[in-house]
Amino acid sequence: MLLGFLLTISGVMGQSSFLNPIGKYKANDLMASLTFAYFDVHDSLAYATGDNLIYCFHLESGELIQTYSTPSDYQAFSSFLTVSPDGSEVWAGFTTTGNTDDRIYTLDPVSGTWTLKATLAANFDLEFFDNQILVSGLNSQNWGDPNFIFLLDISGNNNHRKIIETGGNPAGFSVSVSRNLFYGTSFFSQDNALYRWSSQQLDEIIGNAGTGFLTLNDAEKLSDLPAGTYDCVADDEENVAFNINDFSSDKILAKWNGTSGNGLNFDTIALAPGGSDWLTMLKVTGNFESHEYGNHLFAASFGRPLAEVHSDYLPILVHAISDFNKPESAPAIVYNLNPHFSDPDDNEPFSYEVIVNSNPEIAQVSVLENEMSLGFLSAGQTNITIRAISAGQTVDASFVVGVYPQIVGDYEVSDFENLSLEPNSFWNGSDLSGLFSSGILNFPNFYNPSWASWSGWAYSNMADDSTAGYLNQYSSITARGFDVDASQGSNYAVGFVPIDFVTAENTPIPVYFNQGESHQVKGLYVTNSTYTALTLKYGDDFTKKFGGITGNDPDYFKLLVHGYLNGTATGPVEFFLADYRFEDNSKDYIIKTWQWVDLNSLGMIDSLTFNLSSSDVGVYGMNTPGYFCADHIYVSPETASMDDPSPYGVLNVEIYPNPAIDFIRVNFNSRENSIIQIFDFSGRMIFNNENYQSDEFIDVSEYDPGYYVIKIQSGISVFTSGIIKN
Repeated sequence: MLLGFLLTISGVMGQSSFLNPIGKYKANDLMASLTFAYFDVHDSLAYATGDNLIYCFHLESGELIQTYSTPSDYQAFSSFLTVSPDGSEVWAGFTTTGNTDDRIYTLDPVSGTWTLKATLAANFDLEFFDNQILVSGLNSQNWGDPNFIFLLDISGNNNHRKIIETGGNPAGFSVSVSRNLFYGTSFFSQDNALYRWSSQQLDEIIGNAGTGFLTLNDAEKLSDLPAGTYDCVADDEENVAFNINDFSSDKILAKWNGTSGNGLNFDTIALAPGGSDWLTMLKVTGNFESHEYGNHLFAASFGRPLAEVHSDYLPILVHAISDFNKPESAPAIVYNLNPHFSDPDDNEPFSYEVIVNSNPEIAQVSVLENEMSLGFLSAGQTNITIRAISAGQTVDASFVVGVYPQIVGDYEVSDFENLSLEPNSFWNGSDLSGLFSSGILNFPNFYNPSWASWSGWAYSNMADDSTAGYLNQYSSITARGFDVDASQGSNYAVGFVPIDFVTAENTPIPVYFNQGESHQVKGLYVTNSTYTALTLKYGDDFTKKFGGITGNDPDYFKLLVHGYLNGTATGPVEFFLADYRFEDNSKDYIIKTWQWVDLNSLGMIDSLTFNLSSSDVGVYGMNTPGYFCADHIYVSPETASMDDPSPYGVLNVEIYPNPAIDFIRVNFNSRENSIIQIFDFSGRMIFNNENYQSDEFIDVSEYDPGYYVIKIQSGISVFTSGIIKN
């Protein structure tokens, strides 16, 4: 690509050119050992004429790709080079002494074959206007005749049609992306000016052969000029550059300042102070007024190397600064910022400053010269922005610092490392087992083989933090499990909260203990999935970008955790996975690190449910993808099992099959008839049998797939557990 080559030129040679740039502009000579007056650029290639050869260079490396001899048995001077829009042909103009045999050819750059297309006396420049070809020149051997821009006839008859009478000597012109035509006149004995004809005028003239031709009086005058031009060029934003050649003064490379009418409505870009300099062709890529790296204005001159001119480039972020996720007790780190930044056209050392630390109570950030110091203070996540400064220009780099508490004590930990996975893979329930376990917790999974879809829980060690979209639904935005270095494990759980499209409500997903047990859950670590995090940041066809166009929309994405004991809910505990409700937008965040969610307040429970809510809601419910990731769930090993003596008595229960499809049976060690009740996770009782006998069938075939709570009471004994309906 062009960018790499110019970066090499700038970095190795610095600013060096026969042109003296003015103000914000900088210039470099390219291919300094060769001189070119006629050239064109297309993608990563440059075609240029010199020494009766056509050179093709790769602009990234400067490598000479190929040379082509000029047409055989024909001796002439080059007048222009123009690459076709698709790059398949190089159009070349040639003129002779006395303009007696002036020709226009095409060169096939693959085969090297030349094809004669037309003859046109004193041809000077060629541009494409849609599928039409326009050429400036006299079409006459008499230099006293006025110059025209012609519609080129390539039928072999050379009946070139006059489109615009420009007068004076031939000069170059430009057709912009908006299909307007720009031309600077080249008179020796009268005033010169820069003009523009509109696309509508051109369409009317070209489409109606009998309407004559346009003149300078039909054009919009953009600026007076102190002398004649050789060429002009309009970039992608219709910025117009042109050159001015005057025997008695410096040659000028200039740009129209946007003001139309009489007066010198232009600004100088660069000067060619050499007495023998004579500026020739101009070409452009992108927007030469932009400070963004990769926008170029190219200028040629007789006897000089090709020059590249640009607005002073902004420094660039070469490598993003990664997010940091450390415990509260971690020692401060010192980090070298220099490898992350580069300035394409300045060699001055960078200076740095911290311009955003959204939560300084979480992390301390400071910069000394090129070194950033990070201290990890308290649990949470903070947004950091570092500004890099080079030659008065700046570029910012943003990242987050996450800090988490280290949990100590006697806990059962569900860290999912007991589950076997190949590297960079996942389990989503396609084996129809309906469940996986880690520690003393069970994680239901609801897989639909007809749709190859799932909800509830999956587990994964996927490490893709950059691919957006549904196909990357199993990756965490951290690209790893929690505290991989300490645990030597990379697995984590992925929760997917489905939507009931009839009610437009989310269906909470459960986690439960072994039958009859209840425990205190201390908490767990959570983060966003990559799919959800990137959707929140950028939006997609179905969801909004958080913050909206202005960044001021008060959006949020929230995790809600409930505890249950014998069907009675506790909680919820809320944790914001993204929050854009701050007055100060620099505080808006999307969780991108593993963060601790404390669940102590839920008390002694036999199960949990996880739900999500979002500010982005549509007709069918939450638009935000309902995914999150969880790891390292800490549970107190102390249990209040109903199998142990208690005020409720002793009841040993077996529920099977679980998961169920059509029916379940409840087997228990009591000859008494018992009360069986089943609740959905909203707490609504959906089944009640007050005279149930052990091992009777209970029909669950009409229940929606999901997790349910079953409560068995026999005498003074009570047992509560969960069942899964597939």
